[in-house]
Amino acid sequence: RVLDSRGGLLAGAPNRLSFVDENQLDTLLRQGEAEWSGLGDRRELLAEVRDALRSGVQALNLCPPEGVAEELFSYEGSGTLFTQGDYCHVGPLGIDDFAQAERLLERGQREGLLKLRTPEEVAQVLGAGFGATFAQPHLAGVAGLLTAPYVAERAGEIVGLYTITRFKGEGVGERLVSRLVAEAE
Repeated sequence: RVLDSRGGLLAGAPNRLSFVDENQLDTLLRQGEAEWSGLGDRRELLAEVRDALRSGVQALNLCPPEGVAEELFSYEGSGTLFTQGDYCHVGPLGIDDFAQAERLLERGQREGLLKLRTPEEVAQVLGAGFGATFAQPHLAGVAGLLTAPYVAERAGEIVGLYTITRFKGEGVGERLVSRLVAEAE
């Protein structure tokens, strides 16, 4: 963990950078890019983060001291997570993911964003579900691909697509849909 009173990248902006992988960091550190992005005053810190990742640190959190608990123990976070490789992985849900995925689906239903489903329907979604994780074992989003009801039509339906608010603009939904489309093909 790296503590900085200014918090994560673009902390004061509406489009905070919650996640940055090594490729994005290299881009930011190209001549003039950090300055163009409004991060010129943090170039030295960004170079230190890149050096840590290159020396074998797999992930590093940058947040303000008062935001440590929120960064480490909540979905919302308070800073920026830097990772060596691609920070988002999309794959089939495993049985160990079901409880967490079910909570996300319930949250989406409570917020009025997802169709209300019976426990049996939720089980169908989980059984055909995919999850997106961010450099940690916590799901950032879920979606299911139902094909059984559409076998005769050789079609499928993407259901239960829900992502955590913190990841808005990070492409989680797009990655889930892309993976489900590939799976459907």
